[in-house]
Amino acid sequence: MKKRSQDDDNGKTFLTMRRSLVFFVSVVAVLSVTQIGFAYSNAYTRLQNEKQLLADGDMEAADTSAWTGSGGAVITKETTSPKSGKRHIRVTTATTGNPTVSQTILTIGKQYRITGFIKNTGAAYATINTGPSVNAYITVGSGWEKVDVVATAGGGTQLQLICAGATSPAYCEWDDVFVTDYVGGAKDNEKNILTDGDMEASGTASWSIGNATVTKQTSGQKGGKQSLRAAYNGVSSSGGVTRSILTIGKTYRIRGFARTGGAGSPYPAIIASGIFQWSGGTNSAWQPFDITFVCSTNGVVYLYGYGLGVGNYVEFDEVFVTEYAGRTNDIEKQVVVDGDMEKSGVAYWTGYSTAVTSKITSGQYSGKQSLRVTNPDVNIGLATQLAVVTGRRYRVTGKMRSDGTKVPCIGLGNAFCDYFGTNSTQWQNVDFVGTAIAGSFGGYVVVGSRTVVAGYVDFDDLFVTALP
Repeated sequence: MKKRSQDDDNGKTFLTMRRSLVFFVSVVAVLSVTQIGFAYSNAYTRLQNEKQLLADGDMEAADTSAWTGSGGAVITKETTSPKSGKRHIRVTTATTGNPTVSQTILTIGKQYRITGFIKNTGAAYATINTGPSVNAYITVGSGWEKVDVVATAGGGTQLQLICAGATSPAYCEWDDVFVTDYVGGAKDNEKNILTDGDMEASGTASWSIGNATVTKQTSGQKGGKQSLRAAYNGVSSSGGVTRSILTIGKTYRIRGFARTGGAGSPYPAIIASGIFQWSGGTNSAWQPFDITFVCSTNGVVYLYGYGLGVGNYVEFDEVFVTEYAGRTNDIEKQVVVDGDMEKSGVAYWTGYSTAVTSKITSGQYSGKQSLRVTNPDVNIGLATQLAVVTGRRYRVTGKMRSDGTKVPCIGLGNAFCDYFGTNSTQWQNVDFVGTAIAGSFGGYVVVGSRTVVAGYVDFDDLFVTALP
């Protein structure tokens, strides 16, 4: 193992102290300004009128007695890699089926806000249900995925965590699940002014349709039971849905998810106040967007697709339009999973083209591992993770180094990179502020090298945080 210098150790200590101080000051500022909040878990700020309805929602109890199992569920508390705290809950099945854990806490017809974290092994779908066959949230991702949805209890009174479609052996995991009565506020007590923004209404009557074939989809949705799809109508290459809901002079926040599908390269976009506020990439994975702007010209919000053609479409789900309450969520929160590169394997870092990702256990900057992006042939070498919102500013810090030939670089939605190092084999500091851009890599943090030679570059302690 390569020995680190005293300067490296001092720098590492300073960086850790600086982050801790920034986090502490941020929390104190939020709590002192609101005077009604308290920090919950490591992801959310709660209001006092949001009462946790679940017992053991943080999964920190040593046993599973708060949860009722069914469908052949084997319920355990795991202590390896929880999202926070010391434990998380795992539901495993020894046979095929839908193993479930539940608590009877809901009232049919009532709305609830559900937040937390969820993941699975890829052999099943991890879901949170507010009644039989009512998916409040579903994921097929293998890493911890953040949940924040509003759902209506239907058909039953149980809040269910289901490892759906499981094939033996399979398991799903949950942590920091928080269920509260929904009292009309979205994040930060912001009221959603967009009717059917969650796309759960039957049909599309809530929307004005322009130059597209618009339908509700019941599979692959981001949350709930439906998403909205705008497809090519045989005439126009751009189209979607609109609502006139804004007031000139007011500041608004729009957040939600969008994606593309089918042949060709369409991309989703949000237009508001006559301006392109956000455009996404041509990705089939759900891309988050979160934008703040002043309405200056007109009050129309467009959820549109561009580059539409035969057989393709764009989709939107969980869209919230709110009057801006003065701050955004997750400021100074790490948005990259496995940024410290200490997780086992490289599931969170996907090699692009011929690039190969791996973890090295000798010569790392800190901890036990670093990420290596290798090109076995004469080519650029990039690895990606879907983690940022197009149009939003981020601060990126960390360490990177070269093999002596390939120059390491980092991009925010930018395959051509925003920040470059040198061909030094010594660990180099990373500290820059950039705006995540749209395009084919929109929504992705990009690490690697643009140098067209065979070789590798290494990364460690990568920390990406959203800026106000």
